[in-house]
Amino acid sequence: MKKVMSILLSFALILMLNIPVYAENGSNDALTKYLGTSMPIKQFDKVYGSKNSDSHVNKLQSSDASLFLNEIKIDQENISFNAEIEYNNSKKILNASGSLRNSYKNEDGINSTVGELIDQSNEFNVLLFEIYNDVQPTKNLINKELETQPHVKLYLTDRESNILLFELEIPESLTSIETSNFTPSDPKHDLFWFVNVVSPSEQKETPVDDTMLRIIAENENDLFSPAAVGSFTDWVHPTTYSNTYYVAGDEIKNFSLPYGSWKSLNVTPSSTWVNSFKIAEHVTVNGKKTNAENLFTYKNVKLTTGVGAYSSIDRSFIDGSMVGKGSGSALAMKIAETVWSKINVVGLPSLTNIKSWITASNQALTSKNVTLGSSNVRLSTNPAAVSGISSDNYTLHKNTGSNTGHYLTLQSDVQFNGNPGQSASAANGVMFVRWDTYFNGSKYNSGQKTLEFQYKVNN
Repeated sequence: MKKVMSILLSFALILMLNIPVYAENGSNDALTKYLGTSMPIKQFDKVYGSKNSDSHVNKLQSSDASLFLNEIKIDQENISFNAEIEYNNSKKILNASGSLRNSYKNEDGINSTVGELIDQSNEFNVLLFEIYNDVQPTKNLINKELETQPHVKLYLTDRESNILLFELEIPESLTSIETSNFTPSDPKHDLFWFVNVVSPSEQKETPVDDTMLRIIAENENDLFSPAAVGSFTDWVHPTTYSNTYYVAGDEIKNFSLPYGSWKSLNVTPSSTWVNSFKIAEHVTVNGKKTNAENLFTYKNVKLTTGVGAYSSIDRSFIDGSMVGKGSGSALAMKIAETVWSKINVVGLPSLTNIKSWITASNQALTSKNVTLGSSNVRLSTNPAAVSGISSDNYTLHKNTGSNTGHYLTLQSDVQFNGNPGQSASAANGVMFVRWDTYFNGSKYNSGQKTLEFQYKVNN
C-alpha cells in the first residue's frame, strides 16, 4: 500500500510541475518550469574557458536548476520580470529590471536583443539576457535543440560564486519586440558577457600588422601622410594591444591601437598647429571580424604642444568625442599651461627645455569647464609656451572612423612673439601625447608619443 501511495504522489507531483499557472499581470506567459544548470564559477572557467572547451558544450544535463518565469513587463525599451529559481537545495527570487539594447548581431541581419539588467533583490548578477528571435544557427551552452529556434538565454551569477545557465523557448510576450529605436548594447552585456567568469588566455602587445594599418587607412580615408612641417603627419603606436578569450570553443580576440595625426606650420607671423589622439580597433570571433565593441579603453589622454624661439600660443581649442560627450558638449577638463616669457626664448629653447616645460605643465593640471569644439581652453590671456589638455576620467574606445568614433584634437594658434627683425630658421617645437590603457575597467598600462620638429619663425 505504501508503495502504491508513493507512486500516486510522484505522479501527482509531475502533473503539478507541468500545469501552467498564468501570471497575475494578465499576460499569456505561463509559470512553466524551465530546466537549467548551475556550477561553481571556477568549474565553469575550467570547463568552458579553455581552448578545447567546445567538446563540453551541450553535454551538461540541464536538470540541477529550475526557473519559473513570471510577470514579464515591457514598456518601450524598459523591461522587468520576476523569476523563482531553485538550485543547490535553495529557492531564490530574481527581480530583474533594466533596458533593452540592440545586440551587435543585428548588424549581421540577426534579430537579437539583449537586456542590461539589475536584480533588485540583490541575489544575482545578470551576465546575459538575450532574446534571440531568429532561426539562424547560433551557439548555446546547454540546449542544442534551441540553436536554430527563437529562444532566450539567461546567464546569472550568485553571491556564492556560482553560475547559473538557462536557455529556454522564447515566451510569447518577447516575440514582437521592435528594436529599431534601441541603442547599441554594452559589450559586457552582449558578446563579452563572460569577462568576469572566464580568465583570458592571453593578453599582450604585438607588432602592428597590415590589418590594423588598413583600419587606420579606412578611418582616415587615405594612407599615411608624409612627415613634414606644413602637412598632416601620422604617428602610430608601435604595438597593438591584444587580448584572447576562449569560451565554449570560440576564440574571441580584442585588438586596439592608439595613433594620431599632427600638423605644424612655419610661424610667419602666425599659424595653426594640430595635435590629436585616435583609435583603431576591432574584435574577431574565430578569426572573423565582428561588429562588437572591444574592451580596451583609454583615459587620461593628454595632448600638449610646446613652442620654441620667438613663438607663443595665444589660443587653444579642444574638440573630440568620448563616451557620453561629443562636439558641442560642455564638460570639465584638466588644462596644462606654461606662460611664455622672454626667459623662455632668449636662448632659443632647446628640445630639452621645451620637453621639461611640458612635463612640468602636465604635473600641475588645472580643472576648467570647456565646450568641445568652441571654447578657448587657455587659462589666461597671457601668451603661453606650452598649452595642453587631459581628458581625465572620460573614456575613449571606439574606432575613430566610425560615425560615433572617439578622438581628441588640440588646435593651437601660434604667433610670432619677438622683436622686429628677429627670426629663426630652425626653431624647435614639440607635441606630446600620453594615455592610460584599460582593459575591462582595470588599468593595463600607459603609453606616450613625443613628436619633435623644427620650423621657421619671422614677422
